[in-house]
Formats: sequence, C-alpha cells, structure tokens
Amino acid sequence: MKRWHLLLIMGVIFLIGLAACATVTTPTPTSTAIPPTDTPAPPPTITPTPNPHVAGADCAKCHTEEHKRWANTLHAASPADVLTNEEHNKEELLIDECVQCHAPFQAATFHVGDFVQPVDQKGPWQVVEKNVSAWQAIKCETCHDPISASPKMLAFYNPVTQAYEPVQNVTELCEKCHQPGTDDSRDLKGSVHEGLQCAACHFQKGTEMSLDPKESCKQCHPTVNPNHPDVTTLDTTYLNPDSPNDLHFVSCMTCHPNGTPTPPAVIPTATP
Repeated sequence: MKRWHLLLIMGVIFLIGLAACATVTTPTPTSTAIPPTDTPAPPPTITPTPNPHVAGADCAKCHTEEHKRWANTLHAASPADVLTNEEHNKEELLIDECVQCHAPFQAATFHVGDFVQPVDQKGPWQVVEKNVSAWQAIKCETCHDPISASPKMLAFYNPVTQAYEPVQNVTELCEKCHQPGTDDSRDLKGSVHEGLQCAACHFQKGTEMSLDPKESCKQCHPTVNPNHPDVTTLDTTYLNPDSPNDLHFVSCMTCHPNGTPTPPAVIPTATP
C-alpha cells in the first residue's frame, strides 16, 4: 500500500513537470530599432580654409598695392561723398537701395537714414557722425569671395540675400550693379567698344583696381586705325570727365552724325 502511494505521488510530479514545459515559450529575437523619419541629419563636417580670413580687415596685409589703388577709386567713396551730393539728392530721394549699392555689407543692419539726415529732397544733408565708422563702402569682398575656387575668387555679394552669387566673367560681375538701362549703366551695346569685357580697359596688368581706363586706350589706339585722329585729343570723357561723350556709349554717329567719311580711293600705279 505504501508503494502504491509513492508511485502515485511520483506520477503526479512527472505530469506537473510536463505541463510546465509545455507553457514555456521561446523568446523571439529582438529587432533593431529604426529611428523616426524626422530625426535631423548630423551637421556637415566643416573643413577649415588653409587661408584664414578676417572679412574686411586683412586684405591690405597682403594686397597692399591693390588696396592703395582701391582707396583712390569711387568704390571707396565715403558716406559724405555718396549721400550728401546736393545735385543727386534734389533729383532723387535717398532710399535704402543707396546703401545696398554703395555699402552692401551694411545693408542688413543699417538704413539710409542711419548714415544721412534728413531723408528728403530739400536738405541740407549731413552724415550721421556716430555711424560713419561703420561704413565700409564697396570693399574687396563685394566682388571677391575669399574662400571661392573660381578664378581670382570672383563672386558677387548680394546685399539682399546676404550670400555670394557665382559669375561667369568680370562683365557679368560689374553689371550686377552697373545694370543696363539704369543711371549706373555701362552697357557697351551700340558703342564702338561693344564686345569688349570690362576688364579689357579697367583692369590692366599692373593697374588692377585702378578703374581708370585711360592707360588702356593706347593699347588699341592708334594701332586699330593709324589714320584716325588721336582719340586722346577728342571731346570725350577721356579728355574731360564732364564731356557729354562718355567712352562707354560713344559710337561712330557721335562724331560722324552724317555718316562716316568714305576713305579716298587708291589709284593704282601703272606698271611699266
């Protein structure tokens, strides 16, 4: 009887063990978590430029001669020269666009009234002295991006977008401000100089940034037409800045309103 009880107890224990094994589930492998789609991308790696540059501060350290020539051009005009011109201010109302063109790096933080008062067409006009030192004019970085890989680092700093715009050549760069059809136009269309790049006359070797084309005239004249009168003696802006005959727009009709003269016929010499 005792043996029967022992066998019964052992059988119960065996059945309980089987039931426990049957209820155990095998764990499923854990899947790799997928980040949400709106997770921001890591910031791009910034590679330091091999030529650290302080905008507007250190150009003259290396480009000494270029800086001297720039300082004597209209690109370096002071706020008094630009904004207190009585003749201009009586014809046109001073607006913020004046700063965008003449001091583009200040256009984001200054209005024209921060540099000159009153902003009207009556005057008299005076510069706001406390802001004169902030005026940087049309400095090197307006036309050159210090970290650009383009030839001569040419690029146009857009004062509206506060970013550089690539340009294909010097003429496209100049026309960003000297836009055809405006008061600042230097468009050569119809001129005897049509087809020339701005650099052909304004940036001769050894006179970069002088912006004075007078030294370049002799490169073509009188070579182009030895029989033509000396252009340096004619009534143009070469001889007199106030001449009505601007070198940018002078055409054949400027000097020959009735048509260009016909060259004299060459009479062949009789051969013996």
